[in-house]
Amino acid sequence: MSGKGNRAVLMPAILSAIITVVTVYFGIVLSTARDEDEEARQLALFWSRYAAQHLADNGGFEGLREALLKDAPFDPKLAEGKLAITDTNGREVAAYQGPTKAGADDHTVTLPLVMDGHVAAYVRAGVRSTHPLMDVDAWAIAGLAGTAALFAVMLLMGRYHRRNANALGELLLQAAELAQRRSAGTIYEHPSRPSLDRDLARLKQSLEDARAEMVRLETVRRSMVADISHELRTPLAVVRARLEQALASGEGMAPAQLAVVHEETLRVIKLAQDMQMLTLAEEGRLPLAKTWIDVGAFLSGIVDLMGVQAEEEGIRLELACEPRLRLHADEKRVRQVLVNLTGNAMNHARSAVEVSARLTGRFITVEIRDDGWGIEEEELPRVFERFYRGKMTPATREGAPRGLGLGLAIVKQYAEAHGGLAEVRSTWGEGTTFSVVLPVMHEVA
Repeated sequence: MSGKGNRAVLMPAILSAIITVVTVYFGIVLSTARDEDEEARQLALFWSRYAAQHLADNGGFEGLREALLKDAPFDPKLAEGKLAITDTNGREVAAYQGPTKAGADDHTVTLPLVMDGHVAAYVRAGVRSTHPLMDVDAWAIAGLAGTAALFAVMLLMGRYHRRNANALGELLLQAAELAQRRSAGTIYEHPSRPSLDRDLARLKQSLEDARAEMVRLETVRRSMVADISHELRTPLAVVRARLEQALASGEGMAPAQLAVVHEETLRVIKLAQDMQMLTLAEEGRLPLAKTWIDVGAFLSGIVDLMGVQAEEEGIRLELACEPRLRLHADEKRVRQVLVNLTGNAMNHARSAVEVSARLTGRFITVEIRDDGWGIEEEELPRVFERFYRGKMTPATREGAPRGLGLGLAIVKQYAEAHGGLAEVRSTWGEGTTFSVVLPVMHEVA
């Protein structure tokens, strides 16, 4: 290869290596910054729940500073972090600084602590930046990537230089021949060209859709990990604090403290069970113990079960069911589906919730309708997604549990496990209707 040819290969290779180093390095920088911002947000979320629990137990900020200084050292994420809790006037009521103080405010997040619909305080959490500009590992990774790109480009360009030159010459000759034939009137447009263009357009759109779905799934994954971590850390922190308090005092826990530990333990168990069952349903391996169900009596039992809560909340709970409906299904799974939907409707209704059932061909449709504010149109396609939690509305019951966003995902997967489906219809300002459509199986003679 001549000197000019060597330069032709070498310059693009060096340029490619430089671009690779810069791209990889700044990718690491951006990824690190996002992770640190998320870490600060999770710290603020966790300790806002901690402060809310203290306010609920003690009726105020008294003792919060001492409690925070006692419990915060057990959080390893605060070793290089900083935490401050201020009241609505900006007065600091509690604070904690990790042992490694340098850089604790590099990434900070401030979240409001809301209780009974009002902001009671603000929680500010800060974490130390890893300073990627000085991070030897980041530069090392980027350098290795650039070196690999340099050798790869040089090898490929050197290997295919002659082949590309020959191919280009051949293409030029073919183009000249085609131009000569077209001028002579001996060549026409291929009849399949429009079809080819359409196929290429569809392929391009499919690739773009696949890329968008991959980005969405990665976002969901990151959000899922953060949500699960937060949901687990809160009850485990409460249990740990109660146990350590009992160990420090050398006395057994009072019944009230045992009740708190028991409640938080059940919360973790339920989360684990819901996740396991949801995963089995998504994989088509959910075990179903099917029996014949009298739909009318079954729905009456659910309405009676939730009627006490509805009465306490001032919600009118009504049932309308066609007679003599029978369904072959797993009673436990179907009960969980309908209890989830009815409880969700009661949390968002203004005054009434109606449960109805009817036979349509070989399917039984159960509908749960509320008269709340409804769901905004852009939210409707996402309501059955795992870990998705919709916006609060003016009719949302005060103190209603927000949950982890698994309830409606379970509804959808359990319905599909029975060969049915779950749907939602909503008009903003008028209410929402959830429908569960399940197939009726005939008894075998």
